[in-house]
Amino acid sequence: MTLAWISAFISFGFCLARGFYFFRRFPLYNIRALKHEGSLLALSTAQSLAYLVQIILRVTYDENIDSNFAIITWAIFGIFGIWIINQRIQGVFLKLVTTTKSCMNPNLMIHKVFAVKDFLKKSKLPGHKSQNYSFTYLISQTLAIHIRDVLNVKEKDRKENNDLNFLNKYFVGYLESLVEAFPKNNQIRLIFGWFYIRKMGLYGPGIRILNSLINSNHKSTAFNASLLIYQLEEELLAN
Repeated sequence: MTLAWISAFISFGFCLARGFYFFRRFPLYNIRALKHEGSLLALSTAQSLAYLVQIILRVTYDENIDSNFAIITWAIFGIFGIWIINQRIQGVFLKLVTTTKSCMNPNLMIHKVFAVKDFLKKSKLPGHKSQNYSFTYLISQTLAIHIRDVLNVKEKDRKENNDLNFLNKYFVGYLESLVEAFPKNNQIRLIFGWFYIRKMGLYGPGIRILNSLINSNHKSTAFNASLLIYQLEEELLAN
């Protein structure tokens, strides 16, 4: 039983640590992928918690509690955990698009680009059967009006145009400001280089940024930069 206590606490502790790391760094995915990964994290944490609760009840209440109790408890904790994580992710994205202030966490500030794009996709008018506008639709409309303030676009770069080309220019300007604010953050530079190439078609500046990251001490960044350059070379040779 002592071994079971130790393994249960260690497993639950690792799950909590991974959850903290997840919300601290926010992997660079879109909101749907973030929710999928968050759901898997919630299920694994719920499993560890259900096992821990089962051990506690066996010690304090009844030694004959079987695995069915753990399965039912895991399902309840898992559903509740998925709902909490999805609400938390949506709340972070909502905060990013409704504030013009910068935070000290660059990993969250990168996600402002993805958050803006996600909310602007939801700007479609409600159907004729709907009596009220949804909260998400109202946020998207407000964001479309104040997008230059949300992305801290400089006064000289402001244009009265919300088409995709201008939005990409705003995103580039926003990423430039992040590079200036966090010059040692290689993840921001990686996204910046990718955005130059994929969204703006500026291969020269983008490739120079990616080449500068290949010898980075951050191994995952160097690996991703190498993959992007390799993919780009394959596409150029194919054409």
